[in-house]
Amino acid sequence: MIHSKFYRHDDKNQDVNLLRNRFKEEFSNADFRNNFSYNLVVYDDNKPVCLGRLEMKSGLFVIIGLGVDENQQADKIIDLAVRLLIRKAADCGAQGVYVRLSDNTQTMIDFYKSLGFQLANKNFHEEFTYYRHGDISGDCNTERTNEKKR
Repeated sequence: MIHSKFYRHDDKNQDVNLLRNRFKEEFSNADFRNNFSYNLVVYDDNKPVCLGRLEMKSGLFVIIGLGVDENQQADKIIDLAVRLLIRKAADCGAQGVYVRLSDNTQTMIDFYKSLGFQLANKNFHEEFTYYRHGDISGDCNTERTNEKKR
């Protein structure tokens, strides 16, 4: 069973630290001293398999990193994690959320565009930055939703 939990910046959670160490490259630009941040851990059968990070930078919410264990549900878990991070930003009063794509492959760009992100005017650390306005709703896996409709 998949479930998730948010941890504040100052939580000394061992699952956050475990995943942070496992996905060092994905979180190389994260500021783990940032007081306005949240760490999302996604669990698969109570095993931590995904870490996502949302930080406030210069008054803007930014998805800083996303790391997931490679398994048969990795795509679904990433989809869920990004949707939860968008929802968290909206719950905190954000008009929208930014994401920095250090891995700017077409696959990643297409994934974020499928969730409503568009190329933004702002760049953080000269990486490709995308922006999504508003909250998110709907099913977490659009492929499965489309299959059910057939």
